[in-house]
Amino acid sequence: MAGYQISEFSLPSSREGRTLSCAEYLPRETPFAALQIVHGLCESKERYAEAASFFCQKGMVVCLYDQLGHGKTSPETEEKGFFAEKDGEGCLMRDIALVKERMRQKYRFLPYFILGQDIGGAALCSALIRGGLEADGAIFASPLVASLPFGKAGAALKALSLFKGKKARPEKIWQEWKSRLNGPFPGEGDCAFYAKGENGEDFSPPTISACEDILSLLKETAPEEAAASFPLSLPVLIAVGGADPLGGRGEAGRALKDALEEAGVNDLTLWEDPAARHALHAGEGKEAFFEEVAGWIRRVSGGVVEARTGRPFPEGENG
Repeated sequence: MAGYQISEFSLPSSREGRTLSCAEYLPRETPFAALQIVHGLCESKERYAEAASFFCQKGMVVCLYDQLGHGKTSPETEEKGFFAEKDGEGCLMRDIALVKERMRQKYRFLPYFILGQDIGGAALCSALIRGGLEADGAIFASPLVASLPFGKAGAALKALSLFKGKKARPEKIWQEWKSRLNGPFPGEGDCAFYAKGENGEDFSPPTISACEDILSLLKETAPEEAAASFPLSLPVLIAVGGADPLGGRGEAGRALKDALEEAGVNDLTLWEDPAARHALHAGEGKEAFFEEVAGWIRRVSGGVVEARTGRPFPEGENG
């Protein structure tokens, strides 16, 4: 029997008329921390089930949810890869806060952490920059902050939007982009840049509107922009893959780390797996990534608990 239970629930999205599909992993023993995971583009919460199971068995309550345009939150074909008619990136950020508030109400005494992968990390970073989102630690996995996958296609996207509408899909741009990213991994799968052998059956092109929203997020969270308004007291873990072409082979994360360090973030960790591709949670070295995240959360949780109570953080059998 697993040492945890899974419960699914729904939560109204910040986009009117949409509902977020969520899942909570609760350990049978008393948890020492709470972790919210924000998935990346073309993913769903199901791709993080193994990660959630690992962290839960380490003693954390874990919350997964499908972002707008993904998974069970947007099951309709026309909604896949679409965030909102207006301010789609803002909806993603507000949804992070909504999920966090729901979990905080249940587990208000636990140290609270948020992990964002890919565009999930960009939305998390932007929400922290704008203010209003609080946590005890942030984890950016395979960040895109210094890598603009659609940057050179910006003008073409605007033209397509005018002629075909915001829900049209830039099929040609998408295929050219994937082909370029897969260049270093010939014959290993249609989305080998994501993970070895990944064929990306659910990796359909996002809508033009979503591409524009992603560009807005990435511009707002470019390292220099992020550092100017980032909360300096927030502990940060940045995890990158040295073989991730979408993150500039780790350069995106290193640039973010350097900018935050120069700005004065006082608890900053950079972790790198030289062989990992974009999906740190799905690649061959995922166990090392899981262990790094779990150990970092336990260390930071210790500081949070000691600061709140004046007592040392107890070492549990899951630590």
